[in-house]
Amino acid sequence: MKRVVGVVLVVVAGTAPFWVWNAYHLHTLIMAGIFSILAMSLNLLLGYTGQLSLGHAAFFGIGAYTSALLTLKLEWSPWVGLLVAILLAGLSATLVYARIAATDDGSSGGGSRRRSAPRGRRPRGPARRSA
Repeated sequence: MKRVVGVVLVVVAGTAPFWVWNAYHLHTLIMAGIFSILAMSLNLLLGYTGQLSLGHAAFFGIGAYTSALLTLKLEWSPWVGLLVAILLAGLSATLVYARIAATDDGSSGGGSRRRSAPRGRRPRGPARRSA
């Protein structure tokens, strides 16, 4: 039953440009679709794994800003602007990942440069009193 409902929703959303005549309502549906995809990806990462990622919003913004500038200021075709925005957001994600991978020594999760205290030394912090 869930699968049938999902297929019906995809068909209704896919055919929306043919039966939604008001440009404002169509724009609202498109924006709702884009933000729901963003929300689902954040739910997958934050909700199921507990990892906070602000990279989603950053790369989403890079793609959106690139597409808007190319289509509005340089008057490129929206389709070409979309492809260039996808490529630029992907390239920036690749560069960020390459930077993290280059500094990761495998001692901790991610590209953290923080090192643990040498063995035998007590970590700094408030002095503990013995009872």
